[in-house]
Amino acid sequence: MGPEASAGVGALVGTGLGVVGANSGNSKIKRQQDNVVEAGAIQGDQAAAALSLEELKAARENRRTIGSLRVAASQAGSSDVGSYAALANQATINTVENNAVGVGNTGRGLVNLNSSVKSQLDTLQSQKTDPLMAGVMGAFSGAQTGLSLDSAMTGPPVSEEELNAKDAARRKAQSVPKRRK
Repeated sequence: MGPEASAGVGALVGTGLGVVGANSGNSKIKRQQDNVVEAGAIQGDQAAAALSLEELKAARENRRTIGSLRVAASQAGSSDVGSYAALANQATINTVENNAVGVGNTGRGLVNLNSSVKSQLDTLQSQKTDPLMAGVMGAFSGAQTGLSLDSAMTGPPVSEEELNAKDAARRKAQSVPKRRK
């Protein structure tokens, strides 16, 4: 096989390996991206569930506080006016304000989560390889390897004059009788 054929075979093999390697790596990166998105969705759902639970707990605490105030007011013989009404209103205001803080914290957490997911996706996207470019680079590398192997197997090129001179020297060495001692 000549150097052109060796380079051609090497280029074909290199192209195939480059494209297959790029596609394989890109598939793995795509799976990682899908995992990042899924993990982000799960964390978002968990944050929303935690907020709902905190709001439910706050509403129950508010009802308990107002219930305790009614019992205390009825035992004291007073009505819904005066200090009881002010305390009940304050308990409701506290609940609303606490829930607003919880919503704000959850919202900021979700923005942070979204930013983190986008950053991870961008990092993974930057690791992808263009299969066409990988094929071209594989072709160059394979051709170079093919030429190197061909050169190693055939040795350096020899001119026709050098071959004739070597052939003549071999014939001369065969025609000279050997001396006996």
